[in-house]
Amino acid sequence: MDYVEIFLKEVCKNREFTYVGIDNSLVLLPREDLSFYMPKIFIEDRNEFEKVLSEYVATIMNSSLEYYTIDGLHSVGDYLFYLVKSLSNEDCLDFIGYIRRAIDFIKDETFSDLKQMKLIGKVGIYDLLAKRSEEFYGSETPFTMRFYLRSPHFRFAMPLVRYGIIEDKVAYLYCVQRKKMYGEKVQEAKKINKLLNSVNRGIKENRNITPSMLCSLAAFLGMLKSEGIEKVLADGFLPRRYGYFNEIWDEEGRNRVLANSVDKYFRLYQRLAEQSTGVDIKAYPLDVDSYMHVVLSDELKSENELLNQFYSTSKSYSMSKKQ
Repeated sequence: MDYVEIFLKEVCKNREFTYVGIDNSLVLLPREDLSFYMPKIFIEDRNEFEKVLSEYVATIMNSSLEYYTIDGLHSVGDYLFYLVKSLSNEDCLDFIGYIRRAIDFIKDETFSDLKQMKLIGKVGIYDLLAKRSEEFYGSETPFTMRFYLRSPHFRFAMPLVRYGIIEDKVAYLYCVQRKKMYGEKVQEAKKINKLLNSVNRGIKENRNITPSMLCSLAAFLGMLKSEGIEKVLADGFLPRRYGYFNEIWDEEGRNRVLANSVDKYFRLYQRLAEQSTGVDIKAYPLDVDSYMHVVLSDELKSENELLNQFYSTSKSYSMSKKQ
């Protein structure tokens, strides 16, 4: 089966892209009105491209993930088409490398014991629960990590973390995102929000981050550290996300909303690095590539006790899963 031909047919049939062949390479060209936020996609070697697409399809066929199943409802072409939907600018320059990483993401079993929600420790008087949730194909990654704080009569959903992990023990983090809001009338939610807001005590810079997002990030970094993963690459801009702002018609408005979103995401890491030791930002986006490069070098230590609790509790995850 010629997967390159299937791929080209799928990505061009809705007229978002056209393509040109140059010797043995391919260049995908976005439609003119999309070119402002969707860059060209480069495929250097068509033969290598066929090879990696075959491996990608085989990975899906052998996967046990619910949303990665080739059947009567979801064809091979569907999965090949969605490869172009979650690219960073960096990925567009090395599309074959992106697909190899996507294969690693699907195969990753790092937190597979968290398919069901699990208690991983305590944060103050609350249980800290974690669950690895599968995401629909076409999402940035196959998995999100979801955290919850639980009291005897209430469960509070923390912001989720969208992530992927490759074989070389490098974690790619794409966003920390709130999914559920609680009304002011929920008394227990107000208590938990008040607790989470305590991470701002004594902080003068970068105060306008969301405390719950900072705590979720600290918790997830602790889980990575527990698995021996110390290198993190964070990318806050995927061209596809720019298209989400369709309700904002002027370019200035779209740019403003997107810039605020990207800036807010990267400031989470800056804030954590400023408030703690052990989270080292080695490079900012465009210093080396489009990623923020973060290294978890030592134990995370902060003068803020709540941040310490989220990190240290999650860092004990690898020990708790052996029990």
